[in-house]
Amino acid sequence: MTNIIVTAMVILGGAIALNSLTGMNIYAAAFLIPLTFTIYTMIGGLKASFIADYLNTVMIFVILTIFATVVYLNFGVSTVYEGLSSLPESQQMLTMASIPGLFFGMINIIGNFGAVFVDQSYWQRAIASKDSAASRAYIYGGIAWFSIPFAIATFLGVSAAGLGLSITDPDASAPLMAAHLLGSVGSILFLVMLFMAVMSTGAAELTAITNIVVTDIYRKSINPTASSKQTLKVSRIVTLSFGLSMGFLSILLFNIGIGLGFVYMAMGIFVSGAVIPLTLGLLWKRATNTGCFYGALLGMISGVTVWVTTAYVSYGQVSVASLGELNSMLAGNVTVFAVSGAISIGHALLSKEEFDFEALKDQFKSFDDEVEEEGALESGARKEVV
Repeated sequence: MTNIIVTAMVILGGAIALNSLTGMNIYAAAFLIPLTFTIYTMIGGLKASFIADYLNTVMIFVILTIFATVVYLNFGVSTVYEGLSSLPESQQMLTMASIPGLFFGMINIIGNFGAVFVDQSYWQRAIASKDSAASRAYIYGGIAWFSIPFAIATFLGVSAAGLGLSITDPDASAPLMAAHLLGSVGSILFLVMLFMAVMSTGAAELTAITNIVVTDIYRKSINPTASSKQTLKVSRIVTLSFGLSMGFLSILLFNIGIGLGFVYMAMGIFVSGAVIPLTLGLLWKRATNTGCFYGALLGMISGVTVWVTTAYVSYGQVSVASLGELNSMLAGNVTVFAVSGAISIGHALLSKEEFDFEALKDQFKSFDDEVEEEGALESGARKEVV
């Protein structure tokens, strides 16, 4: 579910940007974007996505630096700040006292906890990495990634509001600001940056979905004795099927009026119920299977129920508009966290079970261990030959 939602956001955001910059039909864009990174993923696999992620990120940083420099040299901080200060009180954006801003921040934090903790693309990268490098890589990667949305929101989002650009769709503010700054060159640079981001994230999500289906379903329950050739064939079929289906799903979402902002804020309601149970399972010996499972499941069900109920009670109807309101989203997101945490922690405290983490020591072999074992075997074989 997490991978589906994240992939949908990638496609929705990319389609909106393509439509804003080039006039391409938004439905065509929503289908062509997943088709592009599906073919790329089928050819490259996980190793290629590692290398491509690095190169794509470098390109994004270079383009963001160009936009930041142009905003600073052409307009300066004072011009943007004065424009923001002159906005009506209801539209002011740079204030720590903004209650809607606080609510959005809470929704954002809850949703992104789920998007990271429950996203298979993060887990498979950690498993494929050396133990000695994984922790540092994630810390450095997180710090590096943070600057990307921060820079886009500041130089292409806040600056657009400060300069008074007429933007009807908030999701299109960044590409329109890029075009305003540098004309057609700005549009091309933003499209390149968009392509880099879509390829990187889309490939990671597709690889993650394929990993789940092939490893946990096909190899475990359908064909445990599958050969490498069979596994590769199934992997490519799953990758192609999921990529194309995501294109159709994105078109459906656009058709019923659900955009990027709606999916982004609703994400936590569907996936964040697993955050607290998963954390407890990793770190607390008192955590139980039953408590974590039902905490995640009932947390999501409760969140969806409160979300829909709040929309109906507050706005008199259940629709895309009422469900997308800030209060409805906040109620659903907070409920998910509260219920999942209460059930998983409560069951752990009531139960007398204790998990022995020492039992895991011999169950998993890291990449480092395997390399050391292979080296030891090769060394032994050479000694025997001598």
